[in-house]
Amino acid sequence: MLISLGIVMIWLSSCETKTTDLPPMVQIICPRLIEYSPELLAKAADEVDALPQNSALVVLLNDYGGQRNRARACRVEDKQK
Repeated sequence: MLISLGIVMIWLSSCETKTTDLPPMVQIICPRLIEYSPELLAKAADEVDALPQNSALVVLLNDYGGQRNRARACRVEDKQK
């Protein structure tokens, strides 16, 4: 369950946008990742565990995890500027 909880924490979120102080023509938009309660993440992890191994949802969640990683990297780069 801990592995699933970690995976779900990476995958599940809604995004809002944040812009930098750059001029409008070169603004970088970095999504802000919303944090969810531990209870909701635990419930989501249980639901992911219940999915069949070949579930299309697992594939989609893996793809979304990559998008979240890129959003985090964008925000780190933005803070360093």
